[in-house]
Amino acid sequence: MSRSNENKTRDEASFNRLMDAFREVCGTPTYIPYCEQCSSEILFESLGDLRWLSTCRCGKYNDSSLRELKAVGYWKEKADEATGWIFPSCIIDTNWEPDYKPQIISYLRRGVIYHQYLGVSHCRFQCGIDNDEMGSVSLSDGVWEWPEGLAHYIEAHDVFLPHEFVDFMKSTAFAIPSNLTTQMIEYLPSNCDSWNRWCQTKSRIKF
Repeated sequence: MSRSNENKTRDEASFNRLMDAFREVCGTPTYIPYCEQCSSEILFESLGDLRWLSTCRCGKYNDSSLRELKAVGYWKEKADEATGWIFPSCIIDTNWEPDYKPQIISYLRRGVIYHQYLGVSHCRFQCGIDNDEMGSVSLSDGVWEWPEGLAHYIEAHDVFLPHEFVDFMKSTAFAIPSNLTTQMIEYLPSNCDSWNRWCQTKSRIKF
């Protein structure tokens, strides 16, 4: 056996032992994708934020290769909650983006399904809209992700959003990528850091 083949066999054996160890500790992962270059199994951790539990043999998939979606538009359940994000009544502006508001609303409604949830959401303003219309999924454009009902808050309650998100929409001419599918994004983690920081600058109730 050549040295290169010997090293390959040793690497495969080590990789397989690693897989067995993860299965023993974590159980069967929710999803086991495969690297399209080397056909290695790539394990996901399904508790908390998704991340790689292992790298593939060729190194294409590793901790740094798993990009994240930026979360936006998530609310507290009640205005007086001491923890959480922000209550939408804190960010109302009837003069916000008058030239682009219809396009923003349309963009938000055309997002690709990112996650499906078991229950439906509800309007925090309790305006009477049916909960089913607020939706049970989160949507995405491949860079950002938001709750399905976010467009309602802008259209019916004049809620505004971070400039960073709006600037990104404008940079795409308000176009969701036509080739974007749920399968391409459903296992990407969502990162709330920028949304959390923005909420902290806007909230009247500190948390």
